[in-house]
Amino acid sequence: MKHVYAIYFSPAQSTKLLAQHITLNIGYLTVPTTHINITYSKDREKLYEFGQDDLVIFAFPTYGGRAPNVMPSIFDNVRGKKTPLVLVASYGDIDYDDSLLEACKRLTENGFVCAAALSVPTQHTIAPKVGAGRPSTSDFDKLKEYSLVIRQKLDMADFYGEDLILPGSYPHKDYVGGPKIAPETSDECIKCMLCYQWCPVDAIPHYHPKDTDPNKCIKCQGCVIRCPVKARAFKHPGFLEKAKQTEEKNFNNNHEIQLFL
Repeated sequence: MKHVYAIYFSPAQSTKLLAQHITLNIGYLTVPTTHINITYSKDREKLYEFGQDDLVIFAFPTYGGRAPNVMPSIFDNVRGKKTPLVLVASYGDIDYDDSLLEACKRLTENGFVCAAALSVPTQHTIAPKVGAGRPSTSDFDKLKEYSLVIRQKLDMADFYGEDLILPGSYPHKDYVGGPKIAPETSDECIKCMLCYQWCPVDAIPHYHPKDTDPNKCIKCQGCVIRCPVKARAFKHPGFLEKAKQTEEKNFNNNHEIQLFL
């Protein structure tokens, strides 16, 4: 490998940490490494092209059992030429469903060769009692171990002829994003503009950051997490009830990281 690229869509930051950890531990320490954050729409509008001597680690969260449904797409402007690819799908310790299969299909069509994939349970952003504390120290240890296994496969000259078998269905399950709602903003707002700067779908206008467009909002919780005065929160009764039910049903979940080679 001549260059390693870590690409991530990570509104809540946990997926970014996974991408960084795997990139470090996959072991190509003597070649240049570049991190590409495609969380923000302006960065997803750029064209990224890679060659056969590059390695791309592509990490993203699972939303509703699918890859993030955002515009511009996280896939469309990422192009390869028989470029080795490692996929990383994080999910809120319930299920990642079709997300890895969808990403593999989309990026294979864009010229990549899916060499390996990981599903990694993390804390659920909407129902935070689910997967609380994930990824844990032991999760990061396991990711280090799996990164070395992936490196062994990448060092094989003939891995290009293999098809990566991933769980999921095609046609993919319907994406269910829930009701069109957005966080409410209290009078505690200090108009620091962090929410505007961090929103991955441009749902928060710079001229009035208290207003969030519910038709654009993907409920990623990025603005809620980053608000320095805790002025933003989802308060829709149906949303809160769904979060409560999700926590009650899945509180004891403890899924393992899965590696696909």
